[in-house]
Amino acid sequence: MADSFAFNESVIRTVHNVIKRSLVQCIHNCNAAAVPSKKALKSFLGYVDAAMDMLHHHHTNEDDVYFPVLRKSGLTTESLSAEHEQLHPLIADVTHVVQVYRRAQEFKTVSQDTFDFASLKSKLEEIQRILVPHLDKEEEEHTAQVLRDAGIKASDLNDVHNKISKAEQARDPTMALPFLYLHLTAEEKISFWKAVMPFFVRFILLPIVTFAHRDYWAFSYAKAPVA
Repeated sequence: MADSFAFNESVIRTVHNVIKRSLVQCIHNCNAAAVPSKKALKSFLGYVDAAMDMLHHHHTNEDDVYFPVLRKSGLTTESLSAEHEQLHPLIADVTHVVQVYRRAQEFKTVSQDTFDFASLKSKLEEIQRILVPHLDKEEEEHTAQVLRDAGIKASDLNDVHNKISKAEQARDPTMALPFLYLHLTAEEKISFWKAVMPFFVRFILLPIVTFAHRDYWAFSYAKAPVA
């Protein structure tokens, strides 16, 4: 395994790639042509919900665990934290929309022909507009070398990843694990997935939990990648 600093940089870049790809998938498929039936609409809303859940937890982990370590060493996170605050209500808004229509009673009132795809797409595009440069800035400002030069210890980074791993284990594995795996490239499945996930997760748990929401993943990067 790479040293703690290179590993941290690689993990952040990979998770950011997953988030970026999922937003592209959400936006590209947010139309009646890509969602041709009521069953497909239900699956699409579930997929968008999973994407927002991933983004929400990523920011929570940074705010609660990662950024405090950076600040303790004198590195600035003010602008990144401010952008999180800007994004939080947008993410919550999309989450509210998709969760409302996923409820049985409300879902009866809508179809793929009447659902307001344009409004949802606009909300997703606004998130993307703010989020992509935010993720790029985070990678540029906090490289492995910057963290080394700031005097951060390898043990501090290891502690960050242990805490985040514990927090991730509290999430619904039927949503979190498949979502992450299905937005990795073939190279990332080797450099990241194989490196961080134990044998049991990769070969036993993942196939089981993927089945639970299998219809959601029809919209994922792995199943229908947007060029």
